[in-house]
Amino acid sequence: GVCTEMAGEGHVSWPGVACIATGALFGYSSRAFKREGERLRNIPQYTDFRALERDLRAAASRARAGPTVRRQPTRAAGEIEIRAQPAPADDDDDAPFGMLVAITGAARSDTLIPCVHAKRPDGRIPERAIYVDAVTDQYLARQAVRSGEWIRDCVVVAAMTKEAPTWRLEDPAGVGVNMHRATSLAQASDAARAADWHLSLVHDEFESAGNSGAGSSSLHSRIIANALDVNMGLNVLGLRHRERVLAPGARLTAVGEAFIAPNCGPVGVDGGDGAGEIRLRRPRRRRQRRKRAVGDEKSAPGDGDGDGDERPRMDPNVFTVTQKPFDEYVDGFGSWGKVNATLGVGFLGVGIALVVAKLWRARLTRWREARFLRRMKEAEEARRAA
Repeated sequence: GVCTEMAGEGHVSWPGVACIATGALFGYSSRAFKREGERLRNIPQYTDFRALERDLRAAASRARAGPTVRRQPTRAAGEIEIRAQPAPADDDDDAPFGMLVAITGAARSDTLIPCVHAKRPDGRIPERAIYVDAVTDQYLARQAVRSGEWIRDCVVVAAMTKEAPTWRLEDPAGVGVNMHRATSLAQASDAARAADWHLSLVHDEFESAGNSGAGSSSLHSRIIANALDVNMGLNVLGLRHRERVLAPGARLTAVGEAFIAPNCGPVGVDGGDGAGEIRLRRPRRRRQRRKRAVGDEKSAPGDGDGDGDERPRMDPNVFTVTQKPFDEYVDGFGSWGKVNATLGVGFLGVGIALVVAKLWRARLTRWREARFLRRMKEAEEARRAA
C-alpha cells in the first residue's frame, strides 16, 4: 500500500512542465515572428512617391466604382440573369481609402522647432530640428545611515518633447508624403508615439552645482542644491542636460497606411487642411464586409476583401518609422523568430530531461523499495524456518 501511494504521487516534475510550457510559448512566438515577416514582405515598397500617388488613386477609384457581379435566377424560366450590383461599402464610410505600404525618404519640414540647449557653432542661435527630446537629470549623493557609505542617485527633474506641427518624407524628386499635420497644440504624431526611431544626440552637458558662472541656470542649480543640503541632508552634485533630435534630412523608412487627404478636412495649426495630399498614418482597423452569397463573382480588385485582392489587411500593429532600411527591418522579425525558436528548443529539451529524470528516480525508488520488502520477507521466512 505504501509503495503504491508513493508511486502515484510526486512523480510529476513541475519545473519540467513549466519548462515545456515555456518552450511551447517560445515556439509559438517564433512562428508569429516569421508570419509577420512574411506578411511584411508582401507590402509594396516605394521610393518614388509619384508612383505611390498613381497607384493609390487607381486603387481608390477601383474601390469606389468596382461593381460586384451577382447571378440571380429569374422567376419566369429559371434562367441565369446577371445583374450588376454595387459592392458593399465599408462600415467606416468616413475613412478614406488607404493602402498598406512601405516608403523611404528624407524628413523635411517648413516649420522647424528650436532646440532647448543645443546651439549652432556661433553659440547664439539655437539649433532647429523636426523633433526635439530634452531631458534634465539631477545627480545626488546621499549617505547611508548605517554604513555611512555615499550612494549616488539620479532623478529626472525636467523632460520635454516638441515636434514640428507638420512634416513629411520627400523622395529624391522632391515629392512628399505628409507624416504629421497637427490640428491642436502639442499633438504628437503616430511616429512620435511609436518611438521606433533613433534620435541623434546633439547636446550632453553636466552643470556642476558649485558652478560660479553667471546665468539663471547656474543660479537655479545653486538654489536647489542649497535647499536640499539644508532640508534633506543630500549633496547635490549637479544637473545633466541631454538633448536628442530628429534632424532635417534624416533618411527614414515608414510602414503604414497611405491615403489621400479628403476635402474639407480638419484645419491644422498652420492654417491649412492639406486636402489632396498623400498622408501616412497608423492603419485603422476596418470591419470585414458581409460574406458574398453562393455563386457570387470575385470582388473588384482594390477593395481589400475579395479573393482576388492580395493586399495585406489593415492591422494597427503594422506601423513603424525607423532609420533602418526596409529589408533590414523585415529581417529583424526573422532574427527574433530564430532566437525564439532556439530558446523554445532549449526550454523544451530541459523540460523533457527534468520530467524523464523525475520519472526515472521514481521508478528506481519503487524498484529499491520492492527489493527491500522482498529481502525482508525472505529473512522473515528464513527466521521462521530456523
